[in-house]
Amino acid sequence: MKKRFRDTSKFDKSWYMSLPPRLKCAVDFLHDKCDNSGVWEPNYTLLNMSVNDRKKITESEILTVDAGRQFTKLNSGKIFCLGFIEFQCGELNHKCKPHLQILGLLKKHGIELEDFKGYAKGIDRVQEKEKEKEKEKEKEKEKEKEKEEESQPQLFGQKIIYNPEEILQKLKSNFQWVEKCARLYGLTVEQVEKMIDKFILEQDTKTNLNRSLAELSEHFVSWAKKPENQVEKTKKNGNSINKTEARTGRMANSEIKRFLSERSEEQSE
Repeated sequence: MKKRFRDTSKFDKSWYMSLPPRLKCAVDFLHDKCDNSGVWEPNYTLLNMSVNDRKKITESEILTVDAGRQFTKLNSGKIFCLGFIEFQCGELNHKCKPHLQILGLLKKHGIELEDFKGYAKGIDRVQEKEKEKEKEKEKEKEKEKEKEEESQPQLFGQKIIYNPEEILQKLKSNFQWVEKCARLYGLTVEQVEKMIDKFILEQDTKTNLNRSLAELSEHFVSWAKKPENQVEKTKKNGNSINKTEARTGRMANSEIKRFLSERSEEQSE
């Protein structure tokens, strides 16, 4: 049989005086049935049988006694009687053998000794400790979200902003689009990629990269039409030809075609 001290001064305290008889019995029941560390494993069937009242006692009623300054719920779901250890044992000491069993129970329940300091003054250290742990978990989640956001494109005016290196990689990796541009301007894929490098460098200098890839791709097509933005074409032997030579070559080809068509008309006559 457990023998414990009883706080006879509680009958003079306003929080206890304001309780209905059924809850006064519940408070005494928890103080008597909890273990030596002040932790009670919920058994509301036994509690209600002992109180023997028509209205069943619930967990929320227990936790709201004295505005929550008498009992608190641990993460394990068990109920901890606040101020129980200080009233029964005073300050716990590792050198005191009777206290070792209590310290073992505290370790089992995942409660540290410092959590009980100040309970005599009504300070809910256990609740504060649990809230601090929850805040730490929230901070860790926020840090993880920040890391994910840093790895993702940032939103600016409902438009996606990439860094220049990422834009180059994404544009050049769209092989079909690059090949179409090469056919459109009569260039090689390597020449188009050089033009993309020049285009991105120019737009980055103008701080004009805060646009989607679709808008940048469309801008590049119009930008590449300008003669000053095009690169020199290359002959098969590797020598470059300027735009005047290329234009002269196109004119020569047209003259040859016209000559051949006239010659065929004369032969038919």
